[in-house]
Amino acid sequence: MAARKVTERSLFALSTMAYRNINFTVRAMSTKMIDFNKLDNSQMKQFKEKYDSYIFDWDGCLISFENKPFEGVKDVIQEIEKNKKGLMVLTNNCLHTVGDLGDIVHGHFPSINKENVKNSGYFVVNYLKKINFDKKIYAIGTECGVITDLKDNSFDVVYDKEIKSMSLPFLNKIKFDKDVEAVLIAGDPNLNYLKMLNAVNYLKNPKVLFLQSHIPTVVRINANLDLPVAGATVEYVKAASGRKETICVGKGGEYFTEYMKSLGLDHQRTLFVGDE
Repeated sequence: MAARKVTERSLFALSTMAYRNINFTVRAMSTKMIDFNKLDNSQMKQFKEKYDSYIFDWDGCLISFENKPFEGVKDVIQEIEKNKKGLMVLTNNCLHTVGDLGDIVHGHFPSINKENVKNSGYFVVNYLKKINFDKKIYAIGTECGVITDLKDNSFDVVYDKEIKSMSLPFLNKIKFDKDVEAVLIAGDPNLNYLKMLNAVNYLKNPKVLFLQSHIPTVVRINANLDLPVAGATVEYVKAASGRKETICVGKGGEYFTEYMKSLGLDHQRTLFVGDE
């Protein structure tokens, strides 16, 4: 198996993570490359004792984009559980509901409890509850993911399904819902012009909240394929609407940082593991 690079984050700083049997080469910011195959038993024991909690990303970290666990990952997760360490998965993937994603993660890795799996859809819902939002939301996202999470939590969600053909006369007849007071942009493989048009026009009202599920603009699937994701849609809508600021509730956003602090974890003894 070829050595694999992963970027590892503690709650507020990059660090290192892996076990010898997974044959990972790990890079940490401001440190040299660490090859865990070259650590002696004492060094490996010291590393294992350094952290109490491990927080993993999901896609491209624990599983491939073909939804298959990477070789050796199951052994690592079992080793962490055996050492009685905390295990969580935090991901920006909101193509699934948080409940469905918990089932998927637990199915692959029974050591990770479903309750310890959170995605950006979960953070969207909890942010809106925190601010006592009770108005309509226009959402760009998947109906089987974040839109269902919102509806299941009694939010009034306005969204568009896929339309294969649009013309100017059709677009000219669009009626905007005057009660929409928030726009959410999340991952949506069925993104189309109508969805972006609606988002832009709702956001012309400066009082409408502008939310995004996560920051990244592109996900690299392999050397030949990059996928534009929610951050790219946000940049389009910003440019067309004139809005400059968003509220990001996923990883990298202020609300996510607040959530991490609320867990009460010792950030010096918590490792955040993600793909590069």
